[in-house]
Amino acid sequence: MASHLAGRFPAGAALGHLRDFHYGNLADHHQHHRSVRQIPQDYNNVARVLKLSRPEYFTNILFPATVPYIFTGLRIGVGLSWLAIVAAEMLIGGVGIGFFIWDAWNNSRISDIIIALVYIGIVGLILDRLVGYVATLVVPTEQK
Repeated sequence: MASHLAGRFPAGAALGHLRDFHYGNLADHHQHHRSVRQIPQDYNNVARVLKLSRPEYFTNILFPATVPYIFTGLRIGVGLSWLAIVAAEMLIGGVGIGFFIWDAWNNSRISDIIIALVYIGIVGLILDRLVGYVATLVVPTEQK
């Protein structure tokens, strides 16, 4: 989808890559369920004693307890999405770093492949560090 729209509509490539981002959400979904199960029972008992409403329970107990796990899932999801984008570009062809690698492979340009792999690694590292940095701003220090 992304390759045939990219020539006519600049936003077409972005829409195709947005679809690829969904593949990383499976790991994120698993992390969310895991985080909710690991809320200490004491927190739930305190919520019952204080008779917190659902919104109060969400904002004061559930969300703060799950934020570290949510960011772990986001880091995994971003990495898997980056992998899916490169793989989709290899299959679809025409544009992107995946197509560049595939074209270099077909033309036996090993040095181009190595450069592209280093580029993929650097971009993946930057994306991971970016999500990690946002997590340090959002996650309370006692939960790190």
